[in-house]
Amino acid sequence: MAGTSDTTTMTELMSKLTERGQQLLMSEQIAKASIDEVKGQVNTAAADMMELKRRLEQEYKVYLAQNEKNLRETALACHQRVRQAESERRAAQAMAAQVLMRQKAEEDRIATLQLQIQNLESHLKFRTDAGKTELASLNRMMDTRVRRVDAQSESRVVGMTQHARDLERTCRGALREVEGEMQEQLASAHLRAEGRARWKELCRLADGWLDTEMSDSTYKTVKAELLDLWKVQTTSHMPRPSPMP
Repeated sequence: MAGTSDTTTMTELMSKLTERGQQLLMSEQIAKASIDEVKGQVNTAAADMMELKRRLEQEYKVYLAQNEKNLRETALACHQRVRQAESERRAAQAMAAQVLMRQKAEEDRIATLQLQIQNLESHLKFRTDAGKTELASLNRMMDTRVRRVDAQSESRVVGMTQHARDLERTCRGALREVEGEMQEQLASAHLRAEGRARWKELCRLADGWLDTEMSDSTYKTVKAELLDLWKVQTTSHMPRPSPMP
């Protein structure tokens, strides 16, 4: 009975051990599966981590290159600005030196001009005083000349007036002589014209008498009248002596 009990107990123990082993085996398998799953997740996470690390490294390199490029460009721009500022500073210093030189030259020139102005003012005062003296002397001399010229002008005016009067009398006498000569020439021309007219009338009278258009007594009467008229006209147009000047 005792042996049977032990066997039963051992069988039970073995059963229990078997169940426990199976449970442990199942637990191990489950744990192994979990570990494998976790390892897969870890591997995936590690791969993702490596990819992320690679991307980060790449981005870091790009960012570093960009930063280095920006740094170089900024440094170059700063160097250029520094050189430009240095050039401007040197130009400003040179300009300031030129301005100082010009200022000094202008100050020297102003001092020279002021001295020249003083000398010119002194010379001007001297020339003004001398000019006033010369002007007063010239005014006195011109007054004397004006009085002398006035006296000479009055004498010349009197002489020219007398000469004009003499010339007027001479011209009037000459005009009267010319007028007398013209009257004589006009009277002579008129007398000749009257003579030609009387001669033509006598010729016509003679032609009429020859053509028996009038009697002898009428012819003689008209002829005597024409001759008397011719004598009267000749006497009335005789030249008269011109009056004496």
